[in-house]
Amino acid sequence: MAVTRHAGRKGRLTPARRRLLDREFSRLVDLPAAQRTSELARLAKRHPRLADWLSRLLAAMEQAEDNLQDPLGRLAGDLARQHPKASPALPAGTRLGAWRVIEPIGRGGMGLVYRVERADGAFDMMAAAKLIHLRVDAQLEMRLALERQLLARLDHPNIARILDGGTSADGQPFLVMEWVPGQDLSEHGRVLTQDQRLDLFMALADAVAHAHQRSVVHGDIKPANVRLGADGRLRLLDFGVARLVLEEQGDEGEPVKALTPAFAAPEQLRGQPPSTQSDVWALGALLGWLLMGGRYDRARLRSDAALEQALGEGLVRSRDLLAILRRACAENPDDRYAGVSELIEDLKRYRQCRPVRARAPTRAYVLDRFVRRHPVRVSLTTLSILLLLFGLGGVSWQAHIAGLERDRAERQRDLAELHAATTEQVSEFLVGLFEQADPFLSPGNELSVRDLLDQGRARIAALDEAPRVQAEMHQVLARVHRSLADHAGAHQLSARAIELLEAQPDVDDARLAAAWTVHAGTLASLGRYAEAEQAHRRALALTDPRDRLAVAARLNNLGLAAFSLGRLAEAESLLETALALRQADQPDSADTAASYNNLALVLAALDRRQEAEPLYRRALEIRRATLGDEHPTTTFSMTNLATLLSQLERWEEAESAYLEALHLRRRIFGEQHPAVASVLYQIGWLKARRGEPAAAEKYLGQALEIREQVLGADHPSTAVVLNAAAGVARELGDLARADHWLRRALAIYRDAYGDSHHDIALVLANLGLTQAAAGALDNAADLLEQALEMNRQELGPVHRHVADNLRSLAQVRLQQGQKTLAAAHAQAAIEVLAALGRDDSHPEIVELRQLLPAER
Repeated sequence: MAVTRHAGRKGRLTPARRRLLDREFSRLVDLPAAQRTSELARLAKRHPRLADWLSRLLAAMEQAEDNLQDPLGRLAGDLARQHPKASPALPAGTRLGAWRVIEPIGRGGMGLVYRVERADGAFDMMAAAKLIHLRVDAQLEMRLALERQLLARLDHPNIARILDGGTSADGQPFLVMEWVPGQDLSEHGRVLTQDQRLDLFMALADAVAHAHQRSVVHGDIKPANVRLGADGRLRLLDFGVARLVLEEQGDEGEPVKALTPAFAAPEQLRGQPPSTQSDVWALGALLGWLLMGGRYDRARLRSDAALEQALGEGLVRSRDLLAILRRACAENPDDRYAGVSELIEDLKRYRQCRPVRARAPTRAYVLDRFVRRHPVRVSLTTLSILLLLFGLGGVSWQAHIAGLERDRAERQRDLAELHAATTEQVSEFLVGLFEQADPFLSPGNELSVRDLLDQGRARIAALDEAPRVQAEMHQVLARVHRSLADHAGAHQLSARAIELLEAQPDVDDARLAAAWTVHAGTLASLGRYAEAEQAHRRALALTDPRDRLAVAARLNNLGLAAFSLGRLAEAESLLETALALRQADQPDSADTAASYNNLALVLAALDRRQEAEPLYRRALEIRRATLGDEHPTTTFSMTNLATLLSQLERWEEAESAYLEALHLRRRIFGEQHPAVASVLYQIGWLKARRGEPAAAEKYLGQALEIREQVLGADHPSTAVVLNAAAGVARELGDLARADHWLRRALAIYRDAYGDSHHDIALVLANLGLTQAAAGALDNAADLLEQALEMNRQELGPVHRHVADNLRSLAQVRLQQGQKTLAAAHAQAAIEVLAALGRDDSHPEIVELRQLLPAER
């Protein structure tokens, strides 16, 4: 007899109810607690049963002692205790909800796995279904629903997705997962190179890291759970299902029999539930399995000699791999990598021939890796490192001597001051050394800079007797870290510099003002514009008003801060004053060129593009003359001018300027550099605006590849390209890919910035437009409302992004037939644009007025 659900049974999750529950749970779980409570209260008035289900789901998630272990950990025990005897296989044609059984394909710990097909005619799809045989009570059914919700939130190209789930008429739950044709990794017979094995492992580890970020562990990572598709892409199967398919739980302390001993962490074999650390151990074991081939044996992981012998001599730099495996598979979880991301980072360092974190950073080891990376430049670069070590050692020694002399008698005070002066001179030398290594000033030197920084940060702490020197070094390191896009590290360093300086009773204002300026720049890089503005105001207050150029620099920075916050009129006034001061004293300097550039930026935002163009051209002219064509800042002027030309729809001129900048940046930085990716991104944006989505897709794809390789798949700059590429995919009608990329970008931004940030709002708005294009108007409206609220909070009520959100909401509400609400949003958008300086003839305002009711 076909297995079907009794949709009419009171209180059970029918297909329609479950779909509604899934959608609302996914929406609520990402909201702040206060907003979630108010949303539940609103739902309770309209759908009390739905609100009750959601409340219990959310409570089950929040009450867990450990979000990664409960309720799933308790669920594993319940399933094991309630597991009945195995049932016979379901015959072909049996219905499981919207799916039809084709054939059994394997047995899991709690039941058979079936190949199924869609049976309701909605679309053609093949999938794999796991029917879990157990007796389900109301509490366990709710926790199973939560498990399914958590697993469905995984969205990664190397994870087999959860497609559906439910409960059969006889009370047995089932999960439906993506069907992946191909072979398990354990059955894959093709001989792989070392790089191919590492490529596979890195993709697998990235998938596990994605799940851990969403509070889901795997618990049973092994070759049999890794599927290699016909397209060469691997998928990790059975994510989280280890908790659902435990065959039985023995007496207390007995290991769980459902585990695969060769790949289970020691604590799992002792009966403890899976955790992120047990997944790290299993990943290490799987890496060992890949690298050792047929020589893999769990016992080898506990012996350095056996492990080294198993790795053999065919692997490049096998001692680094040995250290990585030893760290990942440490017996004590506390001795392992703190997370999968650290394991991935160490493997990246290994592949770049950089010192791995798993090995002690001895000078000989660090120098050996440096020499291997730069065999041609080794002489000069080694000299730089030696100078750095000598210089920092000298600073430390001089500071130590100065401290001793301060404790001596009065007659020794002059000698102590002499030592302090020497310390300052050595500091100035080191500042020059670091600034020459800055990739912004010496393009193509990024790897050398990172070596210098690693050494420098480790030694600054030795300058306890010279806090001003320490502060200066922190500022230098902050600027270099910012150039390397390590904005969080730059912020920490700049904050430490201010802390050191403000602790000195006689610190001069000019030095403190400079420190606040550096700190403000790091805040702006993190998108914390309001805090950056306050830091710039602090720097201005400390600046001598008689120092005209210093005042101009502070006003220029404040103008950019006001621009970022959407206060365009104020930004224009501040930047005009800064430009006038610089024109009077240094008319052809690089600083004056920066003022021309920044004022043009604001005028373009005010739609005064004809006024902006000569300013951009003047900035470019000065930079060519003072800095040369091959200076990074000169290429920035080229791309700024190109962007303006594209806004004026002078496409050929714009593309020519972009291509010139691209050519120069490739010469300056090389092919694989974020600065090159930025121009590729801008050309892709141009192609999209010009109505050439296929060309846009090509350039954005190149930009994405570079940023993922150089900055990482989870870097905010990578999310910028994902967001733009999603817009192009939407234009091409590929809504599924657009949705996938936007959700990736959203996860990256939330990991980097927390719950609220204007970049998060930008992606939410784009996701709303994608949902609207798919016809999901309710979802679209919810996402756009979230974006609007976030932008108002982050950028203030009068900002271009706020106007954009209001206009999009008006259009969606009109599609929903809510004409009154649409008109209200349109009127609010008009008011924001008017406050930004747009007049009634502006095209955006004309368009918005068409959404207002006709006057009678």
